[in-house]
Amino acid sequence: MTTEKKGSFYYALDEEGNKIPPTPRVKATCPCCGTEVYAACGKIIKHHWRHKNTSDSHCDEWYDMTLWHLQWQELFPVESREVVMQKGEIRHRADVKIGNLIIEFQHSSLSNPKVKERELFYGCDANKIIWIIDATNNRVFDWWIEYLKTEKLRPIFIVDKESNIYFQTEGYVDIPLICNINELPKGLVVNPEYPTFIDLGEYIACPLEKITYEMTRTIYSNKWGHRKKRSKKEMSEYDQDFIYAQDFILVKKNDFVKIIYDIPTELDSFKSMKICDEEALNRREYCKEERKKFLIKMMEEHEDYASRTMDEMEEIYMKYIVKQQGKKKMQENLRRFPL
Repeated sequence: MTTEKKGSFYYALDEEGNKIPPTPRVKATCPCCGTEVYAACGKIIKHHWRHKNTSDSHCDEWYDMTLWHLQWQELFPVESREVVMQKGEIRHRADVKIGNLIIEFQHSSLSNPKVKERELFYGCDANKIIWIIDATNNRVFDWWIEYLKTEKLRPIFIVDKESNIYFQTEGYVDIPLICNINELPKGLVVNPEYPTFIDLGEYIACPLEKITYEMTRTIYSNKWGHRKKRSKKEMSEYDQDFIYAQDFILVKKNDFVKIIYDIPTELDSFKSMKICDEEALNRREYCKEERKKFLIKMMEEHEDYASRTMDEMEEIYMKYIVKQQGKKKMQENLRRFPL
């Protein structure tokens, strides 16, 4: 069976208000707009619900279901799938909602403004959102496949900015991924405000903390997926040798689904949530100690800081870091897009 027609959906409400899949000859309503729907159960297109009144077909403009979405949804309980969320008079179906964690699956490209719009809607109140994007047509460099063996598994942690560990699993570290730049939804992959995970099929590629303890979010390389310039001598080599890659932590999909239930939604900001390995955790502690020594020295050598508390010095230091990162980003933008 193929994917469904535009405007169709997979879960309706029966007369008792139960969420049900497409069922012939059953009276049901759309959970989003409340109008009557019917089950389309043919042999070519996957069974789905459709609005009886075609003018109601686009009651949720964000809704765009594919077989890839359905395969993901089927990994979670029915009551967690296609949960209708309301903010004022506006309603949208969240792909999956577990407690106050919302999972949005994105198959097609999505611009930065649209990403932000959805994050503002779904991330309101106590809810938090993570993205999982379809990259099943992307792949790991061929010569790294041999590293994806049981004996190469390493401990993987999800931590907050203070290095508190929320859970531990196993994964493969520093695996370079080839990006098909024409297919990944770039509005999500580049500088996500919320955690973004990449579906490779058997594995999930997780954004990897890999620079400094002060980083507030993962920065993806703007060269990722683009071809490198090659010399004539290099022209005979395989094309894939000359594509910029991005390193990720790879976790088996089944393991990833299990840990979703433990993602720390109590964090004030998901920007502080990081996935890292033991090396990154050790580096965090080293950076923290070095920073503490530096701040104490500042307080001892400068009168302006002598009466400050350590918390105040931390705040001053972080403002400096943010300012420096802003300058670096501005310089990078000017390099890429000169006036």
